[in-house]
Amino acid sequence: VRTCCVAAREGQQTRYPVRAPKRDSPVRYGEAYYVEDAEARVLVRSRPAKGLLGGMTELPGTAWTPEEAGQQKAGRLAGRVKHVFTHFTLMLDVIVCDALPDTITQHEQPCRWIAKAALSGEALPTLMRNAIDVAQKAVPQSSETGAWVS
Repeated sequence: VRTCCVAAREGQQTRYPVRAPKRDSPVRYGEAYYVEDAEARVLVRSRPAKGLLGGMTELPGTAWTPEEAGQQKAGRLAGRVKHVFTHFTLMLDVIVCDALPDTITQHEQPCRWIAKAALSGEALPTLMRNAIDVAQKAVPQSSETGAWVS
């Protein structure tokens, strides 16, 4: 093979193979709402069985769109999580709320409460584990109970 290789004959074999330039992936934006009650339970829902992250547990939130919508007035911004999927990059604002915004409870998967201590046993994708970490760092905790401090 070496005798037939033009690159080897020209001393350029380290230049090949040439990687194709990486395409810019589109960016999508969304919001995830972290709601924790006085019993140290977190509001979650299951994603639809088919599609991206199918059947996995997530924080309730908005659709992921190409436009940055701006923060809902339902709570305070805890931070932003960046997650790179195969075909797009997601910028997810994590918002800590006392209650879920009305716009989310309508037309969405049903939500359920889960004990904060049981979150590790849930089918949470890395994206949602990171979002929960961001939210929990922003929420003042009682040292005795682990519950919210108002």
